[in-house]
Amino acid sequence: MKKTTEYPKVFYQLRVVTRVSAIVILLAVLVGFFLPRDYKIERDILVLKSENDVAVYLQQPSHWPNWLYVQDGLLVPDIVTSPASLFGFTIDYISGDEGYISVASFDSMHVVFSVTPTLAQNSVDNIIRWTRLNDAEVKITWSISGHLESGLLSPYLALFANSIAGANFEKSLLSLKQELEL
Repeated sequence: MKKTTEYPKVFYQLRVVTRVSAIVILLAVLVGFFLPRDYKIERDILVLKSENDVAVYLQQPSHWPNWLYVQDGLLVPDIVTSPASLFGFTIDYISGDEGYISVASFDSMHVVFSVTPTLAQNSVDNIIRWTRLNDAEVKITWSISGHLESGLLSPYLALFANSIAGANFEKSLLSLKQELEL
């Protein structure tokens, strides 16, 4: 007799757990419809160099692997670049995946490049700008912005993009500062 009275109690608890789980999932989906899919990430750092020094340093492809942080990977200069790029890099990840960086334009105030994290992902346009603040300092600002189209996860990815990519920007900019101020 005990076994027959325990089964309904267990099934009742299972039914409550599945209903609560379904409500939580439904709420997460509904909240996702109201969150923005757009993102903007921007980080900056001050360096004790001239604008010209920053421009000259960043124009050299051989310098990029020294400062550009790639989580679980490294930059390999790309010998064959597309006609639309000045120079590029293959991103070799420890996992065996590959990505690509293509530097599209460069002038005395900024560099524009696109990053394709893996070949299965869309490229993201990046801009690094530098401006003189005073006689001794130049402000270097790295920014990206865009719109995510990854289904139901897009709003949540956009929500956390700033902290995820921002941390990588900060590591790269700190390395760039160290390289420039050597």
